[in-house]
Amino acid sequence: MRGDMSFADFLEEARNPSRPNSNAHVNYPGFQHLYVRYGKRILNREIVDGVLTIATVETKKRGKGTFKEFIRFLREKYPELNLFVENAHPQFGEGLLRMGFTRVDDDSFHEIQSNYFMPARNGEISL
Repeated sequence: MRGDMSFADFLEEARNPSRPNSNAHVNYPGFQHLYVRYGKRILNREIVDGVLTIATVETKKRGKGTFKEFIRFLREKYPELNLFVENAHPQFGEGLLRMGFTRVDDDSFHEIQSNYFMPARNGEISL
């Protein structure tokens, strides 16, 4: 799946059982570029299904809370999604930790950029 589409259209198409893994550059308000993948990931030596990987992020205006609002939207509309942010810069990683993500690097190789995970959940949103 390539090309621009809305995030909602991407997720609907990606959840089709005949598509084990999907990826796309998606349109979402406030973002210049947003590249995501949906499918399975190996975390802590276990296969986790239903993972939305946020791979490339560029907002139209930095420092305005656009990414935090996107995470809030995901938690409210799709609480069943596992969220994975890959290759986040240290300053961005600090914000991810405050939002409830956990750093999931298995080695010290990722000293400059790290990966972060937030498991699916239901209930209160604390962003």
